[in-house]
Amino acid sequence: MILIFLQNAYRKNGNKYRSREHWLKRMWNSHTGRRLKEMLPSESQIYVANASPKIGKDANTIFYPDLEYMKRIINKVNPSIIVGCGKIAQKGLNELGVEYISAPHPAWRALSKKETKRICEEIRSIV
Repeated sequence: MILIFLQNAYRKNGNKYRSREHWLKRMWNSHTGRRLKEMLPSESQIYVANASPKIGKDANTIFYPDLEYMKRIINKVNPSIIVGCGKIAQKGLNELGVEYISAPHPAWRALSKKETKRICEEIRSIV
């Protein structure tokens, strides 16, 4: 199981999502989700979470990583690999002292296909 940590979700009104499945559907259909798919081996089991359970009001809203929340997710998923996407997720993983693969946040507009392929190959080499 590969655990992916992103920074935090957002919705224009800041309201919570109806369910995790609702958030996941929207996330996989977003720019973030499309680029994340490029980073991940297609044959892998994947669990995506955020570094904070808080919902921002726009894409620029950033919350400090919630370390207790991240620990609960790690314990629940029991991943073989953790990927920290972006500085916020990586900050939380560093503070927890957890080993992880570092990747840029998939929504980063300058993220190249070459870099997503490199990350995918790095993950594949470990799985």
